[in-house]
Amino acid sequence: MKHVNTDSRRPRRRLSLRILAATFLVAVVAVGVTSSASAQHRDLTKVSIRLDFLIRGHHSGFYVALDKGWYKDAGLDVSIAEGTGSAPTAQSVAAGNDTFGFVDATTMISANAQGAGLQMIANMRAKNGAAIIVRKTSGITAPTGLAGHKLAITPPGTFFYNIWPLYAKAAGIDTSQVTLVPMSNFIFVSQFLAGNVDGIIGLIDGELTQIQLANVPVNVFPFADKGLDTISHGIVAKKSYIEANPKVVQAFITATRPRLRPGVDSSSSSSFTTTVRRSAISSISDGFVGSSRITG
Repeated sequence: MKHVNTDSRRPRRRLSLRILAATFLVAVVAVGVTSSASAQHRDLTKVSIRLDFLIRGHHSGFYVALDKGWYKDAGLDVSIAEGTGSAPTAQSVAAGNDTFGFVDATTMISANAQGAGLQMIANMRAKNGAAIIVRKTSGITAPTGLAGHKLAITPPGTFFYNIWPLYAKAAGIDTSQVTLVPMSNFIFVSQFLAGNVDGIIGLIDGELTQIQLANVPVNVFPFADKGLDTISHGIVAKKSYIEANPKVVQAFITATRPRLRPGVDSSSSSSFTTTVRRSAISSISDGFVGSSRITG
């Protein structure tokens, strides 16, 4: 009779059991990690912010917060979309297509006059950055020199169009002598550089920067120099959303305005200054919440 030596098989059996156990443990851990990640993803509240225009330097704060994970830390899943102007952005927020919008104050007030029901929950650019920009070769050395010239301006209902009459009055411009040429600010700069208009109304940190990059000498007449230092752009939301979701709104603002967060190094967000000014802005419109203002 032959005897089988079973002792030689035991190490192999033990090795197989160890491999099986290790494989099972890895599978369990993987499922746990996936479930945890899924749970964390589900816990994030989805919100969106639509900009007033194409990405520019003063929008960097939103992208810094997104890149550094500050929104996720605040429990938010944020999507950022470019805009085509403050007016369309205000309309999008009013219609519920976007949670938040980055628009100028005058456009918000105009939208509210039409029943938009918006509130500015954070003013990110306290100084009006609008200006008249003309070529040095035009011979226009003062705002009153616009008489007899063509001035590009955005269509009715927009920020520039709304504020132009106020500036013209303050600067002593005879508007009947200025030919306004309404056009999209998508083509402002190209029309100006082509010589089709003598001047444009643009932003000092927007259109003016583009013109300077084209090495075209210009004269600039800031609206603020004539007393129109109005509140400019900020974050808006529907009043009904603010009332229903105060914690979400607070979380978004806190994450977006990093220099108001204690202990956070936000040096990479250069478009937001360190100066926080306080002013009573409720007298301008009841479409504002709070009184903190950040210059930018």
